[in-house]
Amino acid sequence: MKFTTSVLTVLPTVLAVAHGGVADLAKEDGNFWNRYLQQSMSMTPPPTPAPTPAPTPGCDVSLTLNCTTVDSGIPCTEIPDIEESVCTCPDCVRELVFTYTGEGCSGSEMECTDFVDAPHPESATITITDEADSSVSLFEGTVSIGETVTIENADCLPATLVATVASGADLTQTVVIDSSCGVGGAGLVLTANYGAFKSVGYSCSETETFNCFDEVVYGIEACNTGGADEELYEFYLDLDGAIFDFTDGVPESDLMLPPGECYSAFQERFIDRCADIEYCAKAVANMTNPETGIPFPCDQEEEVKFSFRQPPTPEPTPPPTPGTPAPTPSTPEPTPEPTPAPTPAPTPTPATPEPTPSPTAGPTPSPTPGTPAPTPAPSPAPTSTCIIDVGIEGCFNFTTPFDNNCQGRPTIVTFRYNGGDCSQSDNLQDRQKFDCFDVEPPEGSGPPPTGAGIEAYILATTLQGEDVYFEGFVEIGKTFTLNEGLEYDKLSADMNITVYDPMGSEDPGEIVNQANMMQTMFLHLSCSQPLFLLDRFGAQQVVEWVEDDGRVVSTQVATTSGDLELSLNTTGVDGEEGIRLLETNIISNTEGFINKTDEVNGVIISPGDVLPLAPIDITLDLSQRTRYTFFTTVVGETLDGSTECNGFDFHECIVGQALPPAFPTLAPTPSPTVTPYPTPDPLTTECVAEAEIRCIVTDPFLSDCEDLQAPSDLRCSDGAELTELVFEFTGNKCDGTELCEDLSEDPIPDEVYIEITDCETTGFYQASANQGDRITVNSRGNFLCPTIEISIQTLDFNLTAEANEGEELQTLVLPTSCLSAAEDVDGITLNEDYGALKLIRYTSDLDGVQTEFATVQMNYVVVNPGAFGASIASAQLSSGFSGDQDLVTSPTVVGARTELQLFTETVTVNLLESAETTFGFSLSIEGESTSEGAQVCASDEIYEFTV
Repeated sequence: MKFTTSVLTVLPTVLAVAHGGVADLAKEDGNFWNRYLQQSMSMTPPPTPAPTPAPTPGCDVSLTLNCTTVDSGIPCTEIPDIEESVCTCPDCVRELVFTYTGEGCSGSEMECTDFVDAPHPESATITITDEADSSVSLFEGTVSIGETVTIENADCLPATLVATVASGADLTQTVVIDSSCGVGGAGLVLTANYGAFKSVGYSCSETETFNCFDEVVYGIEACNTGGADEELYEFYLDLDGAIFDFTDGVPESDLMLPPGECYSAFQERFIDRCADIEYCAKAVANMTNPETGIPFPCDQEEEVKFSFRQPPTPEPTPPPTPGTPAPTPSTPEPTPEPTPAPTPAPTPTPATPEPTPSPTAGPTPSPTPGTPAPTPAPSPAPTSTCIIDVGIEGCFNFTTPFDNNCQGRPTIVTFRYNGGDCSQSDNLQDRQKFDCFDVEPPEGSGPPPTGAGIEAYILATTLQGEDVYFEGFVEIGKTFTLNEGLEYDKLSADMNITVYDPMGSEDPGEIVNQANMMQTMFLHLSCSQPLFLLDRFGAQQVVEWVEDDGRVVSTQVATTSGDLELSLNTTGVDGEEGIRLLETNIISNTEGFINKTDEVNGVIISPGDVLPLAPIDITLDLSQRTRYTFFTTVVGETLDGSTECNGFDFHECIVGQALPPAFPTLAPTPSPTVTPYPTPDPLTTECVAEAEIRCIVTDPFLSDCEDLQAPSDLRCSDGAELTELVFEFTGNKCDGTELCEDLSEDPIPDEVYIEITDCETTGFYQASANQGDRITVNSRGNFLCPTIEISIQTLDFNLTAEANEGEELQTLVLPTSCLSAAEDVDGITLNEDYGALKLIRYTSDLDGVQTEFATVQMNYVVVNPGAFGASIASAQLSSGFSGDQDLVTSPTVVGARTELQLFTETVTVNLLESAETTFGFSLSIEGESTSEGAQVCASDEIYEFTV
């Protein structure tokens, strides 16, 4: 395979997520990684500092692009070339794949006859049978140009096939194909044409598959690795000139990424391994505001390219004879000549030169002792005066309850507990709505094991923990159900599921503690985020849910009686008024032998009559895509009993829901479904729009405001290791701060240059700062040195030398661990002045995040899980931040199964001053359905949190 891969930036990232007390459980430690990250991601060598009067936190975006096959997960750059284009199997071929092209005979076939001029019908009836036994039908169905025809047999396919192309009742082409694949035959050639069929794939076994076409999926993920919230303005994938914009139609709030957050998407496509094409994919992520140009630069690109080496095209096997085929079976010798043909291309002369399109021009001679008809016609001989057809029309008359996507608010959800770590998560919820943490020793006992029969204790609650939807012991492979007893009218939109190791105990009071915790996660279950059957969330997998309108979605086997329309039809009787039916039987691949003789024996039908038969009851498994086949035979005779006639029909139906694969941690693009949910009555379906208030802490990031707490102790715990310090530049003098020295008697100016390093010369901060600016010192793990050194200088930056040449005004040394009160040096204390800097936040391994200020974002949303739109006429907001207001000034429509963000407000809260303060919010909406019934809807939501 030829391939090139271009990656502009490859950086390891460390993501620390503070949620429910597990932030300390998801961290990297060890001096190797600390040293690596500090050296590769710090300012060593220092980049050009921005001597701007108002510096902004650094913007950095990482971008990942990968491409894998859907079936096997092989990277696209490692998809093997097809080394051999000639179908060659050690034993026999078990599957052949053709594309219907509608082309005429090429001369490379064993035998081919065009009864009409090519091209053949855009949509044709294709029948493929065994050349040695025309009653063995391998395929029958209607196929359009460009669609594929797959012939398969678990044992072996016949050595020779007869394919017919028909338009209605008119035969347009027959072609005999050598399908021996190297076992005594010439073998098919990939991409070669055989009449109206192009060979595109073959399989010798389940593991030996050679197909030109393969489905791949491109995954793209952009992460904010900077220090401030940034909006993703551009996020798209360019696939050979086709642009897929993943920001189109996405609310801005979903594209606003806090530090450490990511946004993902995927795109599927088919590739042709047999074509001389270079596939090129380019991903682009840009967080630079196109209107302001700030921050700049903040963009990233990645490319993946791959192509396939084409095997040498073998010389085509010459046709049996260049002219009219002789009637002797010895003329078309099927054994391939070892010597190449003297001419590079076969003669285009048709195998049958007569232009007459009549399909009854006599049987076509066969190159084998058998004599197959050019088409598997139901008549046993061309001289029969009794013709009868049997046919099964359509497929199953049923309304399937199986639909694997979420369409309404779930009230009950059932999971299968599989065990295993978070990396197996496979769903379409974005990282703002789903994240999973394996709590490994020494903090916990995860990840969960996967051995059969191992038991875990599972606790499912709201994110705040006040409502419990499930708690109990669950074995691997067994299921558990949230809200099984319908204690609550609906599930909370945002849920927390935690898996504990019972450690041999049966007492939940002993089990539920951090030491026993194996895995914890938060996920979204309101249907505003994609939810599909078999979605994986860590150790759990969705297998069933019930929605608030009673709709049940389940992977359990659904048994449905399907009715097939079976009919008999006479198409012509010479000299007779009718046909007497004798027997009819059906062989089904799922139901076995079905005897219909009692219904037809002795019944007389006239030419053109259609005799409907009783329906066939078939048990369907709707949880998987299944092929149901029916081979029907009928026997009849003329009324005088002198001539017997028979007919047969092969029919198949493909029924069931094929669950599509999902790319891990992908953007919320809903997967396609095969069977749509029945359209509800527009006159009676109620309006179900709901008001929702969502609160998150964007700095420091918390997924729920109810986790926000005022600092419990301003001084960090004795012996704790600091991981991050955040200061505010005040411009104060040392004023007694230990290890602080003022080098000038003049006041410190409002704008200075600040340099923060350690004993390893790691540059934590090297930039200008104005009074009131925040200065962040992030170790990205643990500090390597016992102290950091801070230098305050006048601003005189030399762009040529890329260094500040100003006068040093103040120096300061601070510890990187929390010292005990008994030591001489003061410990790290929140809200304390350290020379020109004031500590407003710190993070340690024992205290977590302790901060004076927090940025709170309130989002006021209308969610419409219903089947019709909702017109919102009023949305009254009462905010603990901004007061009362009406968010809707004119009727606003929220589409079916979508949501609309009415208003967002962001406020910085002083946690020290707001300790024990409760902030309350309420949202009341009124509206009506956009359906004909115009059903009225109203919803109230109350939210509060206490610092």
